[in-house]
Amino acid sequence: MIDTVGSRSNLLSEEHPMRSIVERIPLGRVGVPADVVNATVFLVSGEASFITHANLVIDGGWSTVLPGALIQKDSRT
Repeated sequence: MIDTVGSRSNLLSEEHPMRSIVERIPLGRVGVPADVVNATVFLVSGEASFITHANLVIDGGWSTVLPGALIQKDSRT
């Protein structure tokens, strides 16, 4: 989840169900646009010239705990 004007008024709003994801992001914060920009700059640079067909997930580690984080929360309620 990346903090943008659009996500603040939607996914990151207090009443949206996805808001609970923020508490479970392993790096402890929502991403900022610079996180995506920095990865993109790397991928278009010569430093990444041998990288092909890779999925670069920019999610603060969220995908490593999904769906377990939601299942654990549901079982506690």
